[in-house]
Amino acid sequence: MAGCIALMMSIPAFQTVSAGPRFPLQDVRHDVKDIHHDRRDIRHDRKDVAQDKVQLHRDIRQGHYRAAAHQAKDIARDKRDIRHDRKDLRNDRKDLKQDVKP
Repeated sequence: MAGCIALMMSIPAFQTVSAGPRFPLQDVRHDVKDIHHDRRDIRHDRKDVAQDKVQLHRDIRQGHYRAAAHQAKDIARDKRDIRHDRKDLRNDRKDLKQDVKP
């Protein structure tokens, strides 16, 4: 049995089959799933930014400047995540559009 598998793997035709070509339906499902996750991540990060801004203003009013600096860094990190997720979302939409072309 092992000899048969080794022989099959030495033939180029079987090597390409074993690589597992992706079918358009799998690509569409993958892109839709990615779009859903990117949207969820964006919503979550926006919620975090809003909460962090409230805390930032509270820290500034109370004179907690070290905590305010920490909140400002957290806001910047969340905004960077949002930009990254938006870029991923654009790419996923582009991929999905290409996958469903007739």
